Amino acid sequence: MKHGAAFREQGYGLVEALLAMAIIAVMMSALFSSISNNAKATRAVADRRAAVLIAKSALDLAIGGGAEGPRSGDAGRFRWQIAIDPYRGESAGAPRLDRVTVTIDQPGSPVPLFQLRSLRIGQ
Repeated sequence: MKHGAAFREQGYGLVEALLAMAIIAVMMSALFSSISNNAKATRAVADRRAAVLIAKSALDLAIGGGAEGPRSGDAGRFRWQIAIDPYRGESAGAPRLDRVTVTIDQPGSPVPLFQLRSLRIGQ
């Protein structure tokens, strides 16, 4: 009988070991998922920061360069575009204003990554 009881205890030990391995596997899966999501979020923040810097530079180009400057271009894996339209909020005697819109996007993305708007004195 002692031999049968020891055999049963060994069986329980195997079940406990398998259960512990399953718990560890689930925890490792959650850990890897968390690391992956963190990496994606970090990349998105870095992309947005780069897009803001590119938009500010393009806005400076549009305001300082006038209508003669380039209206679009590439900066690394980003594409920028400048749109200059008359601003309709003018009053009598005020200088003519233009609305400058800079759009930053990534090729293949359905929505712009960042958009910056400002006014400039019309030229």
